[in-house]
Amino acid sequence: MSFPANTESWTSRSTVAGSFDDAYISTTLKMEGLPKGWTMYVHPHGWVYFRNEEYKLVLNEDIRDPDTFANVGKHCLETSDLPDGVEACLLGSVQSAFMIFIDHNQCTADYRRPDTASNLTDMTMPVLMRRRRLYWNYILQHPVHITIRTRAFTEAVDALRSFYLDHLMNGPRSLSPFSKEECSELLRILDTPGFTASENATAATALLAWILTAVYGWRKSDRYGSMTYLRLQNHRDAQMRSSVGTPTAQISPGLVLKLLYNGPCFGIPHSYLADLKKASEFRGRLAGLRDTFEAYTEQLTREYSNFILVSTVLLSATMGLLAVPGIGQAGNVFALVSVYTSLGSISVGAFLIWRHQRNIHVPSSHTFAYIHNARNNTMGLPGHALLLSLPPVLLVWSLFAFTVGVGAYTLQPITGGSSIDVASAWIVFGAFVIILICVLAGLYTFSIIWKWQTTNGISGLTRVLRRSARRIVRENV
Repeated sequence: MSFPANTESWTSRSTVAGSFDDAYISTTLKMEGLPKGWTMYVHPHGWVYFRNEEYKLVLNEDIRDPDTFANVGKHCLETSDLPDGVEACLLGSVQSAFMIFIDHNQCTADYRRPDTASNLTDMTMPVLMRRRRLYWNYILQHPVHITIRTRAFTEAVDALRSFYLDHLMNGPRSLSPFSKEECSELLRILDTPGFTASENATAATALLAWILTAVYGWRKSDRYGSMTYLRLQNHRDAQMRSSVGTPTAQISPGLVLKLLYNGPCFGIPHSYLADLKKASEFRGRLAGLRDTFEAYTEQLTREYSNFILVSTVLLSATMGLLAVPGIGQAGNVFALVSVYTSLGSISVGAFLIWRHQRNIHVPSSHTFAYIHNARNNTMGLPGHALLLSLPPVLLVWSLFAFTVGVGAYTLQPITGGSSIDVASAWIVFGAFVIILICVLAGLYTFSIIWKWQTTNGISGLTRVLRRSARRIVRENV
């Protein structure tokens, strides 16, 4: 089958070569070798699409193929009477295609044929958000034949500023589709002089369309413009709770894990569980989850590096203790336990660093796989947090065993030693006890310093007794 073709080749928008810029040939549109009335546009990412100005029809399939051209005729008759500012786009193959109608006057898109009398005031807010998202998603795929409008630029900038303000006000609790850093970077790009000055800036059009597609997609899911302040806050709180994980995922540790957490593991896994929950929260954007998880992975590797350094120093000190002549059996046993736990901390920490460092900058699908496997293993996230805490837990046990070994070596002269040796041993042991009490006090203080404290406990009881005593004195006086 043959069809009439235009004689134009790759063209520029200018008809008069008044300067070198005017004579520059654009590679974004072409008419040569196409049916009459059709123009081929090249997307900034390289693919092509076709448009007929007379029939107001956009086609994603290759109109240069005779079979495609033969089948597209029936669709042209359906779109020729569309009102000004409205066009249609065929989705799918020409044989089984359905249309999406694009209203450039109101920046909306829908799968139903638009009514000439319809306007924005006839739409509910959820419907408007959905149609705006469809519109900007269409522009993202077909940006070349569209000229940037000032209102689109203003809307994108204002939305990014709104998200930036939300990050400033809510911090980590922000549900914005862009991170604070992404908002700053996009605002800097949009503030570039001449961003919207050129009508051939197709990449700028695509960038604006990408931003507004994300904006309206988020607003649709956030029920933007549909609820009062309190109801909207409750809705967002429910979103945050549901983003932590699926109902089937095990989040809180069971009884056995609680005993392990608070007993042999000294409560250390609780910190890893809290960080893991925060890093695996999905806030609506895959890129945001990947960035959060990358930051969490980098934090893990830094912590493990510090633990390995301390374990190595402790291992050297323990080997020095074992080399002391005349060390007793008790000191020798605890020193060996310290050696084994130090080696375990170093080995596990080095392996975890190797595995996590190799997967810091990975595709989003790998991040989701990690989170999915961690949530759905036998013990869930609490069990995974327990495994992540092994390097510091083993380090604490190594330090404990080394301390006991040194204490046993200190008290060796008590059995069978001279009075001077016994006295000096008790003096050294007393100093050891004082230092141990100070260390434990410091550890306890800085383990709870970042948590809100209630009036319960000894301090609370003291305050109650003091107030009662004052009241009794006032009554008697």
